[in-house]
Amino acid sequence: MVALVVVAPHAWWLLDHWQMASERTLAKMEARPGAVVGALRGLGSLVEAIAGTLVVLVVVWAAVFGRDAWRARSAGPRSAQCLFWLRYLAVLAAFLAAMVVLGGVANVKGRWLQPLLCMAPLIWFGCRTDLDGHPRLRAYARVLVGFALVFLTVLTLRPFYDGWRGRPGDLNQPAAALAQALQAQGYEGRGTIVASDRVMAGVLRTRFTRARVETWPTGAPPVQVVAGEPLLLIAGAGHEAWLRERAVSLGLGEGAGVAGEIDLPFAWSRPGQPGAKYRFVLVR
Repeated sequence: MVALVVVAPHAWWLLDHWQMASERTLAKMEARPGAVVGALRGLGSLVEAIAGTLVVLVVVWAAVFGRDAWRARSAGPRSAQCLFWLRYLAVLAAFLAAMVVLGGVANVKGRWLQPLLCMAPLIWFGCRTDLDGHPRLRAYARVLVGFALVFLTVLTLRPFYDGWRGRPGDLNQPAAALAQALQAQGYEGRGTIVASDRVMAGVLRTRFTRARVETWPTGAPPVQVVAGEPLLLIAGAGHEAWLRERAVSLGLGEGAGVAGEIDLPFAWSRPGQPGAKYRFVLVR
């Protein structure tokens, strides 16, 4: 019941916005239904993604437990938990194979499978009850803690590293400075914000909680704007054409609002590096 309550709103949104939710994903998957060559390529990509997702885990098991990791389990019926997870793996394998063969998915990335395979250690230990009480379990726990600390450290330092090498990512967006610059231009944080991409929309949503934040992809229906409320159109570098087209679609001609450009340094970037550029149209 709890799971249903948690999933239901998101599932309802997905059904109502299926094209928006699937368009970008299908493009990344290079889906071409009916293409035999694509299916063969997709199966190879799927196997590679699964292997890449589990290889570190397999190496750790082999290093910690040695031969015991691959020794045949003791005779006897499998537990109900083990049978459940084996059925889960069988259904998952059938679903992924059907997605590749019938859906024409030619490209599968390992990170897409992580939510589906994150319980691999649970499945393995659930089916290898003979390892219960193994003398190297404490060493295994220490290895897991070590890996967790390494990954946490790497993820924490990623924005600093991206800024240092001159390739800033989404986490380098100067969110606070951008919000302050927009306020200095007269935006009060109300009304509607229309952003050129989802990342910028998310950044501005965290800064202007009273505003309704939308994206307006190419080919999507026009965003509904409430007459008399403030309207902010904003685009990042490379999306200037998007800004002009949306302004024209909304009937924002010359003198309809404040138009300008904001140039800010990326967060955690080296001095002298090109900054983040934003263009906006503000109607108050």
